[in-house]
Amino acid sequence: MKINISKYPMMAINIIIYVIILVYIFQMNSKLCRCASNWKKEFIKYFSFYAILRTILAAIYSDNIYQKISSTPGLMVFPILDAVLFLSFLIIILTYIAELKKNKRCLCSKNWKREFMWVLSWVLIVLLGISYTWFIVAAPIVSSKLV
Repeated sequence: MKINISKYPMMAINIIIYVIILVYIFQMNSKLCRCASNWKKEFIKYFSFYAILRTILAAIYSDNIYQKISSTPGLMVFPILDAVLFLSFLIIILTYIAELKKNKRCLCSKNWKREFMWVLSWVLIVLLGISYTWFIVAAPIVSSKLV
């Protein structure tokens, strides 16, 4: 089994981000922060665990996974589901943090980690928007040059 070492720095950054999110969620649980408790918090928690596991598995088995997915059309559903889950995660984080910020009485949720999640989510949405715009604009141009 060949492990791609070049992915370790990005894997570490990704894991650190999700650990910061989990620490924030668990700190609110330990403070009994009732104003911040809802299904969105639970979704964020479970997705963060999933994302850490996915990151580790992708770093270890990346070549095998990509070869298997590209050679088996039925497996393409997994990257699509992963993308939908990630986009849902970003939207849920943004709405969750916006609700916490709007609730001025929810002081137990105020923390640098909350602001970090807010800014990071917006940065990721902007990057996704640029990526998809680039794909929509560039794909027809590139494909017309190849024909």
